[in-house]
Amino acid sequence: RAPDDAALVLIAPRLVLEAFRPGMAPPSGRWAETDLPFPDGLRGRRYEDIFTGRTFDPANSLSVNWAFADHPFALLFSS
Repeated sequence: RAPDDAALVLIAPRLVLEAFRPGMAPPSGRWAETDLPFPDGLRGRRYEDIFTGRTFDPANSLSVNWAFADHPFALLFSS
């Protein structure tokens, strides 16, 4: 969602229940080479992950590995 100058981006995997079985590699490593492209209207902003406080300035895309470093989802806010 991006009303006016603010934007809210939710990043969550789908169809990955098998990836979270006990004994499997850490989930964040599964997306090490995956980037999420940002549309033109969402680029060039500073985002803060609401749950971790980490910030990111995506030029064209966001590393999913970065987004999922602490937990398997991210909620990014830019004002």
